[in-house]
Formats: sequence, C-alpha cells, structure tokens
Amino acid sequence: MFKNIKLPKVLFCIFIVAFFLIITAVTVYFLNFNGPMSNKHEEWGTFGDFLGGVLNPALSFLALIALLLTLSLQNRQAEISVKELQLSRTELVNSRKELSRSAKAQEESGKHQSRQVKVQELSAKISVITLLIEQDGKGISDYRSSGSSHSTIRVSEIIGTSKKELLNELGAIYKELKNLE
Repeated sequence: MFKNIKLPKVLFCIFIVAFFLIITAVTVYFLNFNGPMSNKHEEWGTFGDFLGGVLNPALSFLALIALLLTLSLQNRQAEISVKELQLSRTELVNSRKELSRSAKAQEESGKHQSRQVKVQELSAKISVITLLIEQDGKGISDYRSSGSSHSTIRVSEIIGTSKKELLNELGAIYKELKNLE
C-alpha cells in the first residue's frame, strides 16, 4: 500500500496539516464571532465546543492515517526480518554441510597419514631385513698393524634368526603392505 513512502516525511506533513487545521479553525471562529476576549465561561465553552466539533474528526482522521502508515512500515520491516531469518537459516544449513564435509576430509587425511606412517615403518623393516639377508655369509677383512684377519658374517649367529625366518618375515611385511593399499 505505502511501499515507497518515507514515514518521517509523511508524519511531518500530517503534523503540518493538523497545525494548519487548528490555525484555520481558530481564525474562522474569530472572524465570524468578532469581539474581544471574553471573561464569561459560556463563551469559552462555546468556543471549545466549536473547536472540538470541527477539529476532533479531522485530527482523528489524520491520526488514523498516521497509524496506518506506521503499521504498514512495521509490516514491511517484519517481512524483511522474515526474509533475513530465512537467509540466515539457509546459510546455517550450508555451513553445517560444509563443516561436515570438512570433518570428513580431515578424517580421511588422518587415515591417509596413519597409512603413510605404517608404510614408512614397514619400508624401514624391509630395508633392514634386506640388508641383513644381503650381508649374510659375506666376509669381512680387518687390516690392523699386526696383520690381516678375515671373518664371515652369520646373521643367524648375530640376531638369532635364520635366513629362512627373515625371508618369511619379509613376505609377511609385503602382504601387510598390500593390505594397506
């Protein structure tokens, strides 16, 4: 109804109209009933009745218009508030979804990092076992000032595990690596 009306300007205009109505009513009364100011209560009562009869309906009508304008503005503000609330609710739902996706991504990242640590651990074991297997049975020469000596490395004597057991453990590690992927 009053979509593009600025309420303070309209209320000011209503105030100006009411002011001019009052001035006009007083002026009309004094122009029609000439005379000095009276000391009689009856004449003041007549003056009050005249002003009340003329101004009350007009001022009541202007007050009604001001009330309708104010209600219209409040209604418009309520509609805007509802729209803002709906937008906020939608944004909240989207934020929840995004946070859920982010949590899932972090969880997956944590799983991936755990897997990477396990792979590195198994790779280190493979390297050690491979080195032990490669060195098993090789000879070592020691050159000291007293002469040279030669000895053979026996992994089974050093760590208490045979080459076959090392190969079995190596196979188990490769199976575990395959299951990780």
